[in-house]
Amino acid sequence: MSVRPVLSGICILLCLAPAEAQGQCSDAGACTISRHAEADETSHSQTLAVRYSYGSSGSPDQLKYHSVHAEATLRPFSESRLILILPFSRLTGPLGTSSGLGDIIAIWEQEILRWGDRENSLQVQAGMRLATGNANAKPGLPMTYQPGLGSNDVILGASCRLSHWTAGAAYQLAGARNDNSLIRLKRGDHVIAWASHEFSWHKTAFSPGVTIIKQVQKSSALQTAGSTDAFTPVPGSAQLQVNLAVRVLHEVSSSLGTELFAAIPLRPRDVNVDGLKRSVVLTLAILVTF
Repeated sequence: MSVRPVLSGICILLCLAPAEAQGQCSDAGACTISRHAEADETSHSQTLAVRYSYGSSGSPDQLKYHSVHAEATLRPFSESRLILILPFSRLTGPLGTSSGLGDIIAIWEQEILRWGDRENSLQVQAGMRLATGNANAKPGLPMTYQPGLGSNDVILGASCRLSHWTAGAAYQLAGARNDNSLIRLKRGDHVIAWASHEFSWHKTAFSPGVTIIKQVQKSSALQTAGSTDAFTPVPGSAQLQVNLAVRVLHEVSSSLGTELFAAIPLRPRDVNVDGLKRSVVLTLAILVTF
């Protein structure tokens, strides 16, 4: 029995299984895999990108997020990609403003199989979100205002591209409790699944999709009682998110492209203890390939 029909069947199931949801990822980093997995894997080019992103937490926090990401997608080997993301953010809300370097994300992606005239492929990913952002950038403001999560996380994933479909799953292992002066947050791990479909028209590609994010364990935070400190679970923090998004990539020339990204939650988060909740996200990017 040929392995290729079996692999194609597995990829179709991966693409169709999360039929309720994708999109803006208000996770702690693993959704980086889903966004880059949508890229054309048949190309061996390298990419430099600058992204501006606007986000809003919605009620009740009413936080506004402005961030600029410098990104590089490098090809150390023909079937490998190294993705590096350096974020800078500014957060504003009713209680004040903070800004600074965010948490650097580094992902290694390895293609392990390609078949069907090279239109179909299977990749695995491994990476980290590094605690380069300051979880105490503005002492006295809640954790939701800080530019960094304050923990080193491990990200593992796998993705599949089948013709115009892309799907995959990832697990983000949250690091140790952070040193935020108010709550010393310990986040739970995350499981992410996504699927998207690409439609092309001339030099423009449209990719609507869904993402499901589930926090595995509840986060825990510092509760001060008298002279003793105790860490207690945050109610409602092990929540399920369903996000809907569309990505529009336009080829300006053989070496220059632009990208628009918009996302809303179909099932939003209720608890925003870590500052990752978004009610809307809009992103504009300029990409240079070489």
